[in-house]
Parts: sequence; structure tokens; C-alpha cells
Amino acid sequence: MLRVLSCLTTEHDFRLVIVAAAVCLLSMLTAFMLAAQIGEMRARRRLRWLAALGFVSGGGIWATHFIAMLAYQPHLPTAYDPLRTALSIGVGVAASTAAWRAFFAGRMIWRLAAPAIFAIGVAAMHKTGMTALQTTGRITYDGAMIAGSVGVGILLSYAGFQWAERRWRRIPLLPALGLVLAIVSIHFGSMAAVTIYPESGLTIGPGTIQSGTLALLIATLAAALL
Repeated sequence: MLRVLSCLTTEHDFRLVIVAAAVCLLSMLTAFMLAAQIGEMRARRRLRWLAALGFVSGGGIWATHFIAMLAYQPHLPTAYDPLRTALSIGVGVAASTAAWRAFFAGRMIWRLAAPAIFAIGVAAMHKTGMTALQTTGRITYDGAMIAGSVGVGILLSYAGFQWAERRWRRIPLLPALGLVLAIVSIHFGSMAAVTIYPESGLTIGPGTIQSGTLALLIATLAAALL
């Protein structure tokens, strides 16, 4: 926990961290409001709404990750590989769609698996997004800390989905907060596991996405979510 707090306070612009959390909360509130409409739908119509639900929640996870990456300050030049950045959006949307489909499945085993699918999907999106990071240093990871953050994320995701079942007809603030805390725990727990060792021979290749372009992409996606 102390390592995560140190990562937040010394390696991130806290103003952008707050923006990331706000976008995440907006996305999860919207997702649960969409989910509340699905219960009584026929199968064909439900598939279309599940696709929208996967886009909102997966896009929200992606935007949260990359806003937080804009906040990240490793004191080295950074940029992002465009193909891997695009792939990370697909991973987030696909994983979120799978989690929601499991949540709305008739069998209890799938409903119980939905929080784990969601949290593991967040971790997969985070890992894919981190492979897009280009910098002039060698990146290493603490595997035990990452595993611990995913475990906490699964528990918080489970709480969020459980609260959704109990408070389905109200504004879904508690369910949304459960998933927000899961996403934030996985992201910043995983970031606390990162160490970058500067290496003079490493350079950022051509054709990468700079921070300004990434901010424009995030703003476009946020507008689409709204």
C-alpha cells in the first residue's frame, strides 16, 4: 500500500489522476444505467445493447488508463506505439463485453465468474497499454505486486456487481464505485510495480503517438462515451 501511495504522490500529476477517476466513474455509471435496461429485453435486441455496454465500459477503462498514463511522470521522454494503443482499446472492449455477457447469463456459474472476467480484462488491457509505452529506459515489473493488485480488483469487482443486483432501480452509484475502485486498484497497483532504468542506447522510434495526440484521442473517445 505504501508503495502504491508513493507512486501516486511522487510519479503522477495528481490533477490528471482526478480527471482519470472522474472519467472512470462517468463510464461505470453509464454502463450500469445501460445494464439496467437489458434485463427484460429479447435475445436479439439484448445483443446490440451488450455491444454498447461493452463499448462504454471498455472505452472507459481505456480512457482511464491513458489519462493516468498522461499523469505518469517517469522523468524520461515517452511516446506510444499506435498499433498497440489501438489494440489495447479492442482488448478493453472485448473483455468488458465478455464480463457483461457472463453477468447476464442464465447460469449462476457465469454470473459468479463475471467479476473475475472483468478484473482480468482490466489487467489485460493495462498490460497491452503498457506494451505501447515507448521510453528511453528498460522497463521491469514486480510480478507479485501485479498479482496482488489483480486479486484486489477481483474482490472489488465482485462487490460492484453484487451491489448492482441489490440496487438495480436506483442511481447505481455504489456499483459504479465498486468497479471504479477495481480499475484504479489494478492500474495504480500495477504502476507501482514498474521500475524504469534509463539506458543511453535506447531511443524512441519514429511513428509513435506523442502525448498531445494521445490527449486528443482520449478526448474523442470521452465525447463518444458521453
